[in-house]
Amino acid sequence: AARRLLDHPPAAVRKAAALLSATILARTPEVDDRTGVFADLAAVARRDVTPEVRVAATTALGKLPGPDVRTLLEEIAREDPEQSVRYAAEKLLYERRAEAKDGL
Repeated sequence: AARRLLDHPPAAVRKAAALLSATILARTPEVDDRTGVFADLAAVARRDVTPEVRVAATTALGKLPGPDVRTLLEEIAREDPEQSVRYAAEKLLYERRAEAKDGL
């Protein structure tokens, strides 16, 4: 249900929907709809007109596992026109590297 709100007119609703989607997925790994949610969040993180919504979607993506998420975060860190969005992506990449290093 939260996925439908990613296109809602008010930015605050889109932001909350992005964070809620990732929280649900992070807590329910048995959900098999990851690809659909990933695609929806990726679209919002790349193209939403409001930087705060892109930050929320980027943060939401960072809660998901997988190399496809890392690749997208790297793209956002390089290409987003807003510094706050690039920073959010860089921070998530740093945290992932730190977790990977600690896991070795």
